[in-house]
Amino acid sequence: AERDGRPAVRVETTGRSAHSSEPESAANALWMLAGVAARLPLAPGGARSLLAILRESFDGDHYGERLGLARRDPQLGPLVVAPTVLAVEDGTVRLRINLRRPDDGSREAFAAELDEAAARLAAAHPGVVQADERYVGQPYRVPADSTLVRTLLEIYRTEAGEPAAEAATIRGGTYARLFPGAVSFGPCAPGVPYGGHAADERIELRQLELTLRALFEAMVRLAGLPP
Repeated sequence: AERDGRPAVRVETTGRSAHSSEPESAANALWMLAGVAARLPLAPGGARSLLAILRESFDGDHYGERLGLARRDPQLGPLVVAPTVLAVEDGTVRLRINLRRPDDGSREAFAAELDEAAARLAAAHPGVVQADERYVGQPYRVPADSTLVRTLLEIYRTEAGEPAAEAATIRGGTYARLFPGAVSFGPCAPGVPYGGHAADERIELRQLELTLRALFEAMVRLAGLPP
């Protein structure tokens, strides 16, 4: 390849996409790219610094151990980390990172931990700064013994033929949080690969049929209509 009339090398890596809430099921192409870059004499600059950060602080670590952010909740599971986009925007190299935290601590406390982690990275790689745009949300949970959860779980057990099924938590952000006490109830089920938010978004026909039956029964039951 050529760039500005000079010989150049183009490096491409191909991974396997997954929802950021399930980084363990993906093959992160940025990790691969960082591994290649570590063996190349790259020119100084933002790209080299961020690729080095990817290699040192993210490659092989889904849970924020090397960032000093790891934590685990008995119900919600571990914090997960997924570097998602490395791009040049208006002459600036940017790395976007998606984190899902499971604890109920305050936004302010977690934001302070993020600032400390970013400061450590900046100290090791001068010129790297934390961008201003950042969103820190609050984990959302509903008691498993609530009337809504117990009703929906009973419906799922019946329709799926799984009498021992239990309520589950997800790492994804849900619109259910906009309604006090609401929960997600739909096409994602335990043990079934999640095909949403990815290339070739899809759902198995048997899972779609189960979802339709369960949702219909839920609407009837929750509306107080006769069976």
